[in-house]
Amino acid sequence: MASGSNSSPVSDGKHVIGYFKSGHVVGATVKGKNFWEIDLHELYGKDHFWWDQGTSPVLANGNIVIAVMQTEGASYLVSLDPATEKEGRKMDRKFESGKETGDSYTTPHFVDVDGVETIITFGEDHLTGHDAKSGKELWACAGINPDNKGMWRTIASSVYTRWRGHRTSW
Repeated sequence: MASGSNSSPVSDGKHVIGYFKSGHVVGATVKGKNFWEIDLHELYGKDHFWWDQGTSPVLANGNIVIAVMQTEGASYLVSLDPATEKEGRKMDRKFESGKETGDSYTTPHFVDVDGVETIITFGEDHLTGHDAKSGKELWACAGINPDNKGMWRTIASSVYTRWRGHRTSW
């Protein structure tokens, strides 16, 4: 249903990390030499997305973070050291959702909230914030699918801004 390489790679300036439909996460140098590869399907179970995966890895707290949000299978965030592939933490997400509404094709992002680097991710009819250091869920926002309708999968990534007053002219 898609190309198998829908995700955009991410780089910290030294390493480039790619994530593929196969579940493989690949670490390479900026010059293109692969130096590690892991299989998230082998570690945590095959994904069951109806329309292929679409999330991209992001950088948070010096680690690569990948979100896997799905109805039929485990939903989680995982952080990996970009230099070694070692898992920093796995953050399980367990919310009830209707048919296919747990599937999410969004990319998480991170923001500083009162001095805490927070990973924000959308999926399973919930928007959640996790501490980037510990992985602990800091908050969850429900009500996105109040009637629990099926097929309400999340496609668009969430957006964040700090409002600092108002604009008087455009």
